[in-house]
Amino acid sequence: AKGAYGRGMEADTEATGHQRADEAFSNDDFDVYRPELELPTATAVLSDTIAERSANRLRDSICDSLASTPSRRNRSSFGSHRDISSFVSHQTAGENSEVGAFHIPRRANGVSTPRFSVLGGRFSVQGARRSIAMVFAHRVVDDDDSDALPAVYPTHILTEKDMKMKKRKRILLVGLCLFAVIGLVAGLVVSITRKRIQPNESIESWAERDLLRCGSETGFQEDFCLAVGAALFGEDYRERVILIDEEVGFGFTALQNNEIDLLVKSRTHTMEREVYLASEKTGFLFTTPYFYTGLVFGGDPAFLTCAETQNITVDCEDMKICIKSGTTSIDVVRELIPEDYIVEVFPSSNDDYLRSLNTPTCNVIASDQPIVAKTNVKRLELKGPYEVGTKIFSKEPLAMVTRVDDPEWNDFVNWVLQALIVADREDITQERAHEMPTTNVFGEQFKNMYVNAIKAVGNYREIYERSMETTISRQGLNLINDKTSGLMYSHPFGNLLDDVSPGREEGGIIDAIFERGYLNCGVLNQSTSGRIGAGKSKTSGMVVDYCYALSAGIFKNDLENTKNERTKILSVSLTEAPTLLENREVDVIGLVEVNIVNDVTGKMSFSQPIYFSDQKGPLALATYQHDTQWASFVYWTVSAIIYAEEENISQDTSRKMPLSNVFGSYHKTMLRDIISAVGNYGDIYNRNIDTLGPRIGRNMLNTGDDPQLYAFPGIID
Repeated sequence: AKGAYGRGMEADTEATGHQRADEAFSNDDFDVYRPELELPTATAVLSDTIAERSANRLRDSICDSLASTPSRRNRSSFGSHRDISSFVSHQTAGENSEVGAFHIPRRANGVSTPRFSVLGGRFSVQGARRSIAMVFAHRVVDDDDSDALPAVYPTHILTEKDMKMKKRKRILLVGLCLFAVIGLVAGLVVSITRKRIQPNESIESWAERDLLRCGSETGFQEDFCLAVGAALFGEDYRERVILIDEEVGFGFTALQNNEIDLLVKSRTHTMEREVYLASEKTGFLFTTPYFYTGLVFGGDPAFLTCAETQNITVDCEDMKICIKSGTTSIDVVRELIPEDYIVEVFPSSNDDYLRSLNTPTCNVIASDQPIVAKTNVKRLELKGPYEVGTKIFSKEPLAMVTRVDDPEWNDFVNWVLQALIVADREDITQERAHEMPTTNVFGEQFKNMYVNAIKAVGNYREIYERSMETTISRQGLNLINDKTSGLMYSHPFGNLLDDVSPGREEGGIIDAIFERGYLNCGVLNQSTSGRIGAGKSKTSGMVVDYCYALSAGIFKNDLENTKNERTKILSVSLTEAPTLLENREVDVIGLVEVNIVNDVTGKMSFSQPIYFSDQKGPLALATYQHDTQWASFVYWTVSAIIYAEEENISQDTSRKMPLSNVFGSYHKTMLRDIISAVGNYGDIYNRNIDTLGPRIGRNMLNTGDDPQLYAFPGIID
């Protein structure tokens, strides 16, 4: 509680916040301080004899906090100390004019986007400036509009009159606490805002939302939330985007429980998380990555060298590596270092994780590059020598995440991200946002979604330079591919054996394929109409190989039997492709161009691109987007084939592929069966090189050093 007071109201840093809170308690300024667990509020009761002095001091400190530490984007909109004080003075002249009572309306100068912590009601310095409401009283000041967000900043300091009134109600309050504590908190939530969606409520259509609740961190990820909000709501997005500082390990649970609508943090796209995350008993939908990073070690230079070289000799016996629970880092480090040298920790934030270096618990940490960067350690003024390793031990493509039950919402978010990348490529800056094109693919309501997104936060380059450049210089994978280097890059699998999923969804496409006994695989022809008899495209042979790969993964590899009896090849046209997929006449079609029309209007989901054509752009396998399990099966079949080439795994060595339980125990060997049937990406390409032509440019592997950001067609080109 003292830490929350210190961080929220008087401190520029957490350390000084704790110190000032301690002073306040030691001076008997507070008899009680209690943060409400379910609300961004706090309760403070002042001693009668010092009410006026403390009220004035607290008022001044609040004004200082709001006025002197503005957010980076809204610095120009923050009022001065005098401006905000005038609001305080004006309000205290009204009905709340007793000693110590004051009220700052939500629309006062200096009030920007709402931000609060959903765990423990814990404030941060950012929270002090951006929280929806801060209440220092036994009651809240309600808005006239019951549907509005809370409109109170610091509002009421209890005086002697209030204390007498409170004593009269004490017996009643004790009774209520004994029988209805949870009900009381829920009642306060309703009295302040009716916009909170309870975990078991059905979700309204994404296009009809009044609010966007986005789990993120301040800075880089925050801008992606705001870009989506601006595309969704237009000019008044700041009033309707709630940025939630979700804690480490919290995001997927909050998303699954409908506490947030979008997760934008350090969440790596993995097969495990997309198909079946055991802790949540479900999978999730991911956009294309917005940032590529990897695991590195940081810490005491002596032990850092031990970690990087995986040295566990006597010279390194005191090495202790702290790793955050619930992250992909745990699995990566466990493959490198024996368990005895690993300490799993449960920090409340990334900063708390870094502070573990100043405890006897550990002398090395392991996480994504932006987290362990030296600039963060310097900002926290941690003691002792600190260096960051140069070796990257994992792939961590970070993506935005949505629930699995709303693929259209995921499409919307993904194409906002694409707009940021396109604007970067075309050098359309925030000042020139009006140069972005309009679109009607999501309906007239979102005609200006690209313009609004760029107008709000700028293009990808501007976001990066504003929030990330000082931490990690933009290079390698996070640059935009100019079509001259490879884009074949697999995403990590994650922990595929953590738990056995329930397997095939009843009534789903995989289940239907089993009932039918064979896969209906469509090969896109060059005709505009007619299913059979049209001219084959030059990629037809390549598509057939991927059809065989899917059959092998579904039915278990039986080589010739799989190819001849378990796979039915159909020639289809692009115009009829969406209907054939939706009606389940065809299970998968290749190769279809990945563009916004096919994605949104055609209701298709795509694998990673299999082939990049100068005439048609990126070509991939397409499925019906509303069967997300089947879409994931196809996606990870393609990714596994790319991974096999990266790891030099061929048909003869297919047993080196990992086992997997995410599609159920029957499909445990699916990755091995796929490679055993068709080989790796290079093998497939070489078999079809006569029709595909030489393998160059984007069809090459990206080994991790070349640009991987790529703008899919449909926004401008």
